[in-house]
Amino acid sequence: MSALCGALADIGGDAAARALVSLIGRSGAYAVSTALQRVGATAGPHLLEAYAGNPVVRRAFAELVAAIAGPAALGPFLAALYDTDAEVRTHAVKGLQALGPVVVEPLLQLLASGYLMPRPDAIRVLAHFADDHVFRSILEIAAICEMACSISTAFNC
Repeated sequence: MSALCGALADIGGDAAARALVSLIGRSGAYAVSTALQRVGATAGPHLLEAYAGNPVVRRAFAELVAAIAGPAALGPFLAALYDTDAEVRTHAVKGLQALGPVVVEPLLQLLASGYLMPRPDAIRVLAHFADDHVFRSILEIAAICEMACSISTAFNC
């Protein structure tokens, strides 16, 4: 597997990237990951497509997707925070952390949206980038959510 992956990385280009992505989940994960990193950004769209449709990629390769696809992976990772599979959510957190500070504002918006399911994971990612702005924003969102819950309870909603 290692020789095949190395040869595909040497060839490079779109077809090699597509072939390498198709090998994800088979034995030789390290060789595939290394070769995809060598191919670089050309593999990004193929990795994003695989992330969307391949449970193996969603459960284990989010950091690789982040490293190669970069900020284009933000939307798919945010969507993965709603996945019913805890392993997918865990790896989405790792992928979001790997993307860096570009994720802070979208995650704060997600927290403010009122959806409960992704909140613990969103906060886990934000803690990775904790600074005064993030901390104040989380406290403001928590206060608004608490007020909304109090109003809802008062009106039996």
